[in-house]
Amino acid sequence: MTKEFEKDLLEFVRSNGWINDNEPIISVFGDDRIAPPYFYNSKKGLEKGLLHNWAYNLEKIDKYLLEYVSDILKKHNITKIYVHSGYQSDDWSLNNIKKI
Repeated sequence: MTKEFEKDLLEFVRSNGWINDNEPIISVFGDDRIAPPYFYNSKKGLEKGLLHNWAYNLEKIDKYLLEYVSDILKKHNITKIYVHSGYQSDDWSLNNIKKI
């Protein structure tokens, strides 16, 4: 995962109202992981109760997130990434995201 990917991802989500100045969007552990706390601890995530909903069904919400940012994943030719678990896809459409 490149710094350019991280920059594009952050610009995309921030432009859509997902703003969190307290958490990184990419895991600090260096394992190509989108950091879920960025989303559920953002103002928008807190307003929507995202942490509760995400905790209820990790895989479903992970996949929705990946589809949401699919244009950025495709732009950077990413075919495998982690959120709470690992996922892979060639096109990041909801029906084609597979848990690994």
